[in-house]
Amino acid sequence: MCIYVCVCISVFVSMFMSMFCVCVFQVMTKHEREVITDIRKCNFNELNQYYKMKSEERKNMSKDEKQVQSACRVSNHHVLLIP
Repeated sequence: MCIYVCVCISVFVSMFMSMFCVCVFQVMTKHEREVITDIRKCNFNELNQYYKMKSEERKNMSKDEKQVQSACRVSNHHVLLIP
């Protein structure tokens, strides 16, 4: 049973990565495609850290700050408020 599950997960991951790569390469510019030839070799640690930091910032916001941030969204774009 465990071997079957591991094989299924492995197949799923490889299929996901191949489809993900196809989708990413469709939206990349010509220059980006020249620089990035294999998305699996990319290091996303900095992006991961950035989004974790932003998530923590949102968690630590007061209710009023969250309401202000929510009210400042225009057409799903965040508006930068300068204090």
